[in-house]
Amino acid sequence: MEYSYNPETKSTLQNIVGTFTQYPIKLAWGITIHKSQGLTFDKVIVDLRRGVFADGQTYVALSRARSLQGLYLTSEIKNHYVRTGEEVVQFAKEFNDSINIENQIKLNSLTYESLNNKEFDNAAIILFEKAYEFYMNDKISEAYDTLNSVLDFTVCDDNLFDFMFEKQLIENYNESNKSQFINAVFNLYKGNFEIGLQDIGRFIASTGRNSNALYIQMRLYSMLNKWSEADQLIEEICAIEAQVIPKVYFRGGIINHCVLGLSGIGILQTIIEPCPKSVETYILLQQFCREKNLALAENNESINDIIREFNKEPLNPRFKEVLVSNLHDNSMNFNEFRSVILNEVFE
Repeated sequence: MEYSYNPETKSTLQNIVGTFTQYPIKLAWGITIHKSQGLTFDKVIVDLRRGVFADGQTYVALSRARSLQGLYLTSEIKNHYVRTGEEVVQFAKEFNDSINIENQIKLNSLTYESLNNKEFDNAAIILFEKAYEFYMNDKISEAYDTLNSVLDFTVCDDNLFDFMFEKQLIENYNESNKSQFINAVFNLYKGNFEIGLQDIGRFIASTGRNSNALYIQMRLYSMLNKWSEADQLIEEICAIEAQVIPKVYFRGGIINHCVLGLSGIGILQTIIEPCPKSVETYILLQQFCREKNLALAENNESINDIIREFNKEPLNPRFKEVLVSNLHDNSMNFNEFRSVILNEVFE
């Protein structure tokens, strides 16, 4: 609109210079299905005219709307748009299997007390015996899963060698990936180190380098006195996990102290926090400290039998007796001893 003044009529004139028409527009946004994951909307227009290219994509698209009233489709959804990943189906089959669930409940009941008391090596040997039973009955998946649980819990695996001493192995056992792992573990603790090394090598080549498989490979190398290879694997496992792995730190402490001429004491100290009742770790600490003539500070006001026995000669058998007795009772002496171990700075 343009305005002008007419002096003759003494009035303001209006002159139309342009017009526009206003349409009622409301803001809306476009977003890809993948980008919309985790979001919800009151109203959604779903455009699937080009189909889908990923498992679960249709579900993600439709489930963005809070209600059916707020969901609009630009085209018909075809049957083949609804896709389920094969891995999801397989996972559901395995973990909803009643036999697997029953087996897991039984295993948990067997190890509950040990795990509750943080006696992880005791839980590991219980599970190891069960894994061997699965192995002998050709229950491959159950044996594989249980052996992985064994390796998740164990700190010092020496008692697994004792268990396998008089046990038999199955010749020409199944050659699946899981069986290669099972064979490697049982051959390690049976003393067939070269065979075990071949088995775990094939397993790693087929499935990748996970920490439990690398631990078995590391133990096999160490049993063959291939210390350089074992030490490299320890470093690789620590890089993968980025946290304290007690069984790896336990072996790393031994290799450092006994083979590389480095201090393994500090490494063993880090195990005490997550595994306060690892008897073998305390025994190893006592040996290493006394070999270097290192002793724990004693409180003159109270007598602590554990500390006193710790400060005697390396591999003092009396130390283990006193430690185990106090550990099971969770005595004040044990708690004081553990606190001293955790806070001591060994030079």
